[in-house]
Amino acid sequence: MERKETMKLSLNEYLKNAGFTEVMLQTLETLELMDEAYLTHLFYMHKDALFQHFEQYDELLKYQLYLKFYTHLFYQRYLKAKTNQEAALCLDGCKDLYEWAILCHHYFNVYGILPMMWMFLDRLIEGKITRLGRLEFEPKAIDCEIRLPEIYLPKNSVLLNVHVPAGPRLTSADITDAYQQALHYFNGIVPIFHCSSWLLSPQLDECLDESTRIMQFKKDYLIYSLEDNADQFIERVWPDRENEASDYVNYEENTTLQKNAKQLLLSGRILQKANGICIKYYHPESDNV
Repeated sequence: MERKETMKLSLNEYLKNAGFTEVMLQTLETLELMDEAYLTHLFYMHKDALFQHFEQYDELLKYQLYLKFYTHLFYQRYLKAKTNQEAALCLDGCKDLYEWAILCHHYFNVYGILPMMWMFLDRLIEGKITRLGRLEFEPKAIDCEIRLPEIYLPKNSVLLNVHVPAGPRLTSADITDAYQQALHYFNGIVPIFHCSSWLLSPQLDECLDESTRIMQFKKDYLIYSLEDNADQFIERVWPDRENEASDYVNYEENTTLQKNAKQLLLSGRILQKANGICIKYYHPESDNV
């Protein structure tokens, strides 16, 4: 049985362990949140009222206050953790707030959370999404049936939805480690991973070598449907560009992916978002389900 956690980090120590720099910490300290207890109540009981509350602030201040409040919520969850594993999950989850804060600073020159991401990150704080290593997992029912030669899954089957957070480049070891942690942590759920992402786009086969990290992630998935929407792809590959078809000719070509994908876009094609499942860990004849 795991020994209970006894020593807790201070808020600053906790945030430093999640990646926050001194400058970021100093910025957070200058921000004032009115009645954190009341806001916490709204977060857990009246989420719409909470979002409405923050609408009273100017845009940039709102982004910053969301970051301060969400770090407060994650830290409170960390303080209540009963085991070392729970405490570690709270720390790893807060690393996502750091990555979003960096991205917000890139766009707006303030450390905060980008518009509407607070409606995703709330699930992370509540424990509905769990970060394990370099990937995040969310038990979720699929909204359609999946019919493939390899497997049939009825609608509402609960799978482990995979999110790929920002951060250091994924390695094959990172992917395997995250999957293994998820199989252990979610041992009561069918060991089938689900992902909906540009990272599974079939057009990537024309843009990248099989040995690249993205292709190493993609190869584990069986694609069951495609979406003709390149927005997510463009946002990730050219984060400083707008999705304007007439402007594709000006897109940067600093990487192999940018260069090859740009040629596809200029030819009138798109890089589709794909939905897929990974069944490499699913062995129905064994006791893993």
